[in-house]
Amino acid sequence: MIKSRFKRLGGRKLAADTMGNLSLRTYYMAQGSFARVRDVYAERYLVYRHFLELSPLPLPH
Repeated sequence: MIKSRFKRLGGRKLAADTMGNLSLRTYYMAQGSFARVRDVYAERYLVYRHFLELSPLPLPH
């Protein structure tokens, strides 16, 4: 069921945005693909860091 919804959403990136953390993690762990879970989180971290760097506010380091 999750798989069909996942495909209908049109791929990994969109699904990551729409389905949220837990369901996406559950989806990948059900397949036993821990590397792919790691990739999704690494990707999110890079996007997050990118926005932090664009932020005009001084951030604590």
